[in-house]
Amino acid sequence: MKGLDFGAGEIRGRNAFLIHSALLGFPAEAGTIVLGIHAGTDYDDCGQEFVTLMQRTLDFHTAGTIGLVAPFIDAGKRDVFAICADLDVPIELTYSCEAAADPCGDCLSCRDRTGLARG
Repeated sequence: MKGLDFGAGEIRGRNAFLIHSALLGFPAEAGTIVLGIHAGTDYDDCGQEFVTLMQRTLDFHTAGTIGLVAPFIDAGKRDVFAICADLDVPIELTYSCEAAADPCGDCLSCRDRTGLARG
């Protein structure tokens, strides 16, 4: 394998990888991992079934001492964007590009986010 090239669209196992990476680096014996998934996507790793499954894996590895929460699971992307704006989150420092290390402006996530910013 030369390297990983995911391209645009769903990256299989991405959220599971991120959760398990957080577990590997978790600084305490107990606590909570927060996952920023939201409603309105068809990705398999953005729903309650996935969160439940990942909690089971965390329970297996930690005897139930580390929890997983997804506070935006029932909120749409526009709702999350509005919450961030209300809380003065510096969203200009973030991006969700599916295709590049910097926002490409063309993929679904970039186009979606640009539409949200215009409101």
